Amino acid sequence: MSQSFESVKEYLPYFFDVTTNYYYRNPDNKEKILSGGNEMRPSVKEGKYKIFTFADRHRERETNMKVFKERVEKYPIIDEVRVFNLSDVDPDYIKQHQSLFDDDLIFPWAAKAYLMHKGLQDCDDGDVIFWIDSDIEDLKEDGVENLFNLANNSEKGIVGFHSDWWLERLFTKSDLYKHFNINDPSYWDTNQAYGGIFLVKKNEYTVKFFQELFDTWSIIRLMDYSPSSGEENEHFIKHQNDQSILSLLYKIHNIKTFPLPLYDLYKTNIIGLHSGYFEEGVVLPLVWESCWHNVSYEQMWNNCNNKFNKSVSPSECLSMSTDNYEL
Repeated sequence: MSQSFESVKEYLPYFFDVTTNYYYRNPDNKEKILSGGNEMRPSVKEGKYKIFTFADRHRERETNMKVFKERVEKYPIIDEVRVFNLSDVDPDYIKQHQSLFDDDLIFPWAAKAYLMHKGLQDCDDGDVIFWIDSDIEDLKEDGVENLFNLANNSEKGIVGFHSDWWLERLFTKSDLYKHFNINDPSYWDTNQAYGGIFLVKKNEYTVKFFQELFDTWSIIRLMDYSPSSGEENEHFIKHQNDQSILSLLYKIHNIKTFPLPLYDLYKTNIIGLHSGYFEEGVVLPLVWESCWHNVSYEQMWNNCNNKFNKSVSPSECLSMSTDNYEL
């Protein structure tokens, strides 16, 4: 397969039928997908480029993020790098959501809700925020501008990301579907977006979207691990908190999600190809934990699957089944 954005278009009509990506599976999007794409093409910088993250109660990550900030804020294209901690969160907000902030797993995501809401409010129109969770290892300088190109060239100013591994039904509890009045299987039988990385360009639409996101992130029973009021689906493993909420809102608002821009992403990734990830001169910047890199699909699958006590078949859950992927 050629690695050009244009050449992959011939595969898209087949891809629409087999992918488990919500945006590409949605028949309402076919025409604009076929006429669009290549969102990593060069763009004009209209406002400031900002990178936000959060680290607290974790000495190694706090140290790593301090080093990360010192390095990345020297990149000429970046105007601001912020590594937030709990002192940056309004004490009243913490008090109102005390159970979330008392949970050692959930508190960083609860902080993210407040910090992103306030951070976007403080931005000027045209500014772009790149949020990345603190498990990042590095951002390659010669590829970071490509992330902001995605935001500038996106349809609505919001850039979500996904991995190819998990479906929504595995990691979203039923109370959240009920909250959004979701009864369409296309929501739970498609990939869950990844919550630890996204970009948002401030405009009227994105302000409204993130207000809805913040309001939902602030509902304790939808953010925590408490059982749903009704039964879960037979595939359910574990709720993914802020990620579950963000993923469903992407789908509700029909926002495209992109493959994680890992520096060694497989060049057969069709959405990556269509989005311009592998055009000449394009560098993908994201360096994550070592388990994400230089491994086969089988190894990656096993690494992901071993985190849970309920195994899932690759053919049931990959963005395309393994057989279709080879085709």
